[in-house]
Amino acid sequence: YFAGEVFSKIDKEMHDFLLKTAYLPRMTPHMAEAITGNSRAGRILMDLNRRNSFTERSAERGPVYQYHAMFREFLRKRAEQEYSEVARSQLQLAAAKLLEESGQIEDAAELLRRAEAWGELAGLILKSAPEMIRQGRLQTLKGWIESLPKDIAAHQPWLLYWLGVCNLPF
Repeated sequence: YFAGEVFSKIDKEMHDFLLKTAYLPRMTPHMAEAITGNSRAGRILMDLNRRNSFTERSAERGPVYQYHAMFREFLRKRAEQEYSEVARSQLQLAAAKLLEESGQIEDAAELLRRAEAWGELAGLILKSAPEMIRQGRLQTLKGWIESLPKDIAAHQPWLLYWLGVCNLPF
């Protein structure tokens, strides 16, 4: 349905916009503009939402948009077919950076994990660990650390320290 009814009928600009923004689970117009380079990002997102084109809008701190989960998954699969591995990796890293900057740490970590960007994930963990411990989010932090390849965690003592802190109450 998505391929036949929606995706095949759009122009190249919209096609690229949708594929690139699919890496952002929730996005502001600024985030969409940053990842696509399209200065009309806010207008495009507003139009997609207004036309009920698989796009939801909430007003958390300004407009925040997200695609329907099935539509987003379709777009990500299309991006895998249409973009090279290098291009996808660059998009995923850019999206993760935008997510981190907007406070969507869990989404950034998941994107880095899926991209197997281990160095960037380790850096995110090290920056986020103190706050996550304060918030009592030990299991989430532990899961992130354990998702890293063993050789990366073994060569960064702070990761081992935070893993120990996560295990301490148990």
